[in-house]
Order: sequence, then C-alpha cells, then structure tokens
Amino acid sequence: MKKTKQILTLATTASLLMGSISVPAYAATTFVDINTVTWSGFKPFLNQAAELGLMSGYEENGKRYCKPRNNVTYCEAVQLMYSIMKAYTKQDVNDATVTKWKPVISAYNIPTWAYKATAYGLENSILTTAELNKLQGGTKAANREDVGVIFGKAMDTVKGYDVKSGATLGYADKDAISATAVPYLELLYRVNLMVGDSDNKFNPKKNITRAEMAVLSVKSYNKLVENKGTETNRKTATGTVTDCKTMQNGDIFLTMTASGSSLSLFGVKGKVTAKYNGQTIALSDIKTGDTVKVTY
Repeated sequence: MKKTKQILTLATTASLLMGSISVPAYAATTFVDINTVTWSGFKPFLNQAAELGLMSGYEENGKRYCKPRNNVTYCEAVQLMYSIMKAYTKQDVNDATVTKWKPVISAYNIPTWAYKATAYGLENSILTTAELNKLQGGTKAANREDVGVIFGKAMDTVKGYDVKSGATLGYADKDAISATAVPYLELLYRVNLMVGDSDNKFNPKKNITRAEMAVLSVKSYNKLVENKGTETNRKTATGTVTDCKTMQNGDIFLTMTASGSSLSLFGVKGKVTAKYNGQTIALSDIKTGDTVKVTY
C-alpha cells in the first residue's frame, strides 16, 4: 500500500504502545535452539512458559533446548492443563480423588507422573474414560482439536468462561472440526486463547507442537492466574523491527533489536495502539526495518 509505505519510510520513530500486554518481553536467549521456531512470534511464549515452570525444556550436554517443533503428547497436554488449573484454584487434587480413579487410570497404562492430572480431568468432566486410550502409554501425539477441547472444558469450569449454546466457528476449515468440539473451540476463540493461523485455518487434525502449546498454556495461565488486564512496571525500548505479524484475529507479534538484544512482544487486539506524529495508524503499517519506540 503506497500510503503506508510513505508513512513508514518518512517515519523516524513510530510509537507502538503495548497498552495491556499478555506476555512480558523476554530476550530470546533462554534456549540454544530458540531460533529454530517456525515463526518468531513463538519465542516470548516459549521463554515465559519456561519462566513459569510450565514447559522447562530439555537439558542436554550442559545446554538447554526448547525443541519447539516437537509434538506434544496427550499426557503432556493434560498435565499442562492441570498445572494451570492448580495454580488458579490454589488446590492440588486430593488423594481420595486419585485413589478413586486409579484403577481405570492404571488399566490404561498411563504414566504415574500423569495420575494426578488425569484424575483431575476425570473428576471435573474434562476427560471421559472413553478418551483415556489417547493417554495410554503416554507417547501418543495430541492434535490441535483435542487439546483445544481439553483446555476449553477446563475453562468452562471457571465462572465467566461458559460455552455457548448453538456456538459456531468461522474458520476456513470449520467443516473438518468435530461438532462436539465446536463449543469449546469457540470459547477459546472468544477469549483469545486459541485461534487460527494467518489463513484463518484452525488445522484441527494437525499435531500440536511445543511452540503452539506454549502459546496456549501461557495465555491460559495469564488469563486465569496473572490477570494481565492491569498495567504494571512499564518499560520503554527503541530499536529496529526484525519481524512483525498481525494475526487474523487482530493480535500482533513484534520482534525488534534494541541495545544489541532481541526483544519479542505480544499485544492483544483492542489493547494495543500504534501512533505516528500523534495520529493512530494501523498495526499492519509497522514493517520489518522500521525504527520503533515500544512501551510495554
């Protein structure tokens, strides 16, 4: 767009105000393989997932790896859901509940480290016994639809996050989504926890990667536990944009180089503004190579 090109070429500084940010900024140096992500927007989520103790990564030969392209298993997805819900409720599942469900859990050869999470899921109708075959052995890779249902059902147990009767989805590949999954995926979309890609596709049957799981887990944690709706400890940085992407739902991911370090930021649609010469401009006007001043 010519007008946009002129604005950005003439701009010495465009001001991006990250008014209410869901994920704090982290220099992308936590993991030695952080740059192997398929998209730079994953970096802040992988780093914060490690900071929160949700996805700590792997220690190999004295180095730390996040392995962002690896698949997530059903057991790992359930464990992440449980860790977030436990942090939200401030309660661990009690021994009586684990004992109640232990016979059926053990019958499916589910790893012992996932017993509590599985028992929590069964007790709260987040999981059904018919679904335990997916957790059997603890090695089966989970697809995006099933993980969305698990997190959607967990969110549905929280006051104010209810599924809607007659819910519909607007994804380009909505016909590939199971009818029973629609209410839960619609809830996640509505509260901005799990959305489609830049082509407005959800890719329901595709295995969910560790990078994608980090996004869902961190967003869910922040929504329930940290309540990032308030602004605290704001910082400012000026640098050059190395990557910027506006998602189909309006959220923005921006990576920039400032003071020799890489800074990755995420902003929620409606809570982020970009200005030039005091005038609000579209987030899509920000391009790679621009000099920006960011408040976050």
